[in-house]
Amino acid sequence: MRSLYVAESDTQARREMVADLRRLGRLFLPSPVEAATQTHPLGSAAEAEQALDRLLASEAVIAGSPETCAEAIAHAARALQLDVFLANPYLSGVESRRVERTLRLLATAVRPRVEAALSVIGT
Repeated sequence: MRSLYVAESDTQARREMVADLRRLGRLFLPSPVEAATQTHPLGSAAEAEQALDRLLASEAVIAGSPETCAEAIAHAARALQLDVFLANPYLSGVESRRVERTLRLLATAVRPRVEAALSVIGT
């Protein structure tokens, strides 16, 4: 199973996910005293960007526009010879309206692209 985050564009997905990672990073500060004296690594935009890059590179998360997500799902389906793809749209810190957007775009924009990509190779 992969975590999935679909937005209208790659830029929008990245911007929202970096903001989520920054917010989540601040939640894991060791204590209020330490929070006042140090910056948690994910509190910075650069560290959040790097964390997102690691999540995407490891393929733990598929994220981006419908086109980007469809390409990643089709690639995984081909490489792993999948006939079922399980996705978790409930990333930590994501409010329900964005989860609903991911599900809507998965059904209306991502799925048809994946099906088209896989039908080309006869899968």
